[in-house]
Amino acid sequence: MFGRPSSNSFLLSVTSVVLVGLFCLSTLQTVEGVQCYVCSWSPADSNRADVCTRKNFSESVRTHSCETGCETVTVFDKNGRLDFFYRNCAANTSSITGTCVNETSKAITKEICNCNSNYCNQSSGLEQQLGIVLSGILALLMIQF
Repeated sequence: MFGRPSSNSFLLSVTSVVLVGLFCLSTLQTVEGVQCYVCSWSPADSNRADVCTRKNFSESVRTHSCETGCETVTVFDKNGRLDFFYRNCAANTSSITGTCVNETSKAITKEICNCNSNYCNQSSGLEQQLGIVLSGILALLMIQF
């Protein structure tokens, strides 16, 4: 009754511990910060090719190590037309939420997305965060079964 655990339950326990450990490691950040894409583009830049916006992004753009996390910022004019777009280090650490917020004034609307993992400001900046969350859910499901 209280004998040695079966090899299947032992293997499941070890697998669960390994998956949870890998998940925890994937969320840690180093002291140096995170690697972020750094670029900008505006429709007024008629002499430069657009390799920065969501539609035309190229991973060949410059990268930088950022202590505060990464962000993408899209600025629209009052008529809803793209005015400016950039990827950069996040402005401050207190607002790193892994989400997007909109700020609106009479002249512009600004969408600011931020995140805190390597190269997370590619595309919308949230795909990597979603991957981490899904990995955690998978690990929790493995523990249950």
